[in-house]
Amino acid sequence: MGTREALDALIRLWDDVRSRLAAEELAQVEGMVRELAAEGLPAALTKRSADLARYLARRLPADHPVRRALADGGTRLTGPAREAGELTGWFATRDSLRSALLGTRTPTAEEVRREATRWLLAEEALSEAEVRARGWDPTGEDLIRLDRDDGGSQWPAFQFGPGIVGRINRILDAAGDPWGAADWWLGEHARLGDAPVRLIGRVDDEVLTEAALDERAED
Repeated sequence: MGTREALDALIRLWDDVRSRLAAEELAQVEGMVRELAAEGLPAALTKRSADLARYLARRLPADHPVRRALADGGTRLTGPAREAGELTGWFATRDSLRSALLGTRTPTAEEVRREATRWLLAEEALSEAEVRARGWDPTGEDLIRLDRDDGGSQWPAFQFGPGIVGRINRILDAAGDPWGAADWWLGEHARLGDAPVRLIGRVDDEVLTEAALDERAED
């Protein structure tokens, strides 16, 4: 089945699909979409996607675009994290799906930004006074400074240690893109197999440096 193509058609043609469903069928589809939108595990996403596709296929005419997409094949959800992530992204970011199928309010750009940065601000951090007390210049180009919505700033605590962190911060342009630098350090790194911050002192400095240089080359 062309699961992704069918769900894309469902997004575009939701008004038409909804008009063809009985009340109990509509409630079932909306419930399945909510479960699918909330799912984060690739295997579970694959199963819920297939369940939704089969449910719709049994209730739509053979010539309907959603059903044709299912029959045509196309992109299959076979379990790879990449494909599951793309599907998750549809339900998290595409306004048409969230508003058309679930009737939920579309988050503002500011709300999306806050959600995206909240986890970085939750990490252990120092205040400006604490940075200065440790003998560091809070305005240094080798430090990540995260500015909060309340007007204050904080400096992630992990960077006040081995010199490799400051050197990599410069490579990542921490002064110009502090959020991107923090995300690189704290987020999972596909090639390294872990968040770089957890690899400090566990792998050679050259390994982290090379990964940071690769990151800059991709920008």
